[in-house]
Amino acid sequence: MKKLLLLLWLSFTCSTAFCQATIIKYLSGTDKDHTRQWDFYCTAGRKSGVWTKIAVPGNWELQGFGSYNYGHDKVKSNEQGLYKEVTVDKTSANTSVNDAERKNSDFWVFGGIFRPVYLEIVPETFIDRIAVNATADGLFKMDVFPQNIKGNELIEAQVQKLNGEKVGKAFTVKAAAAEGARQLTLWLPDNKAP
Repeated sequence: MKKLLLLLWLSFTCSTAFCQATIIKYLSGTDKDHTRQWDFYCTAGRKSGVWTKIAVPGNWELQGFGSYNYGHDKVKSNEQGLYKEVTVDKTSANTSVNDAERKNSDFWVFGGIFRPVYLEIVPETFIDRIAVNATADGLFKMDVFPQNIKGNELIEAQVQKLNGEKVGKAFTVKAAAAEGARQLTLWLPDNKAP
């Protein structure tokens, strides 16, 4: 059986308002090579007790703050990093995480904000996520999870080949304000790969 590579085109038609795209606003840098300086205060260890600047994302030990801890250390420091309106604990509040990962492990324990920090600005009405179930017999089902719908919107999807050729017809379902997920179902014709 030849495999068919498909793309899914999904639109959310708003009948009463202009639909906008999601906007990502980074409050930190995006990775280890592109950081942003944040106001920072370490509660114990090296360079503690003074407000200064620190690169985010990153950890505070490698920037000269706090104490180094190794997984097998019997006594670990538990300093906190205070970033302007964010407090980060070096150890987990969940004791089972500390018991399983940090007390019996063979690695360094670092504190900090390791991933980018951002705000996600979405339109008032938007699709939060989708779940697709496409089977080999041609049945295509998609669960769509819209947010803040009024009940007069239309959810439309179109399956396409990688070369842009449409497969089957567009399929739609009316959004209902009282329901969470809506399911779109389509039976795809037998297609050959492009």
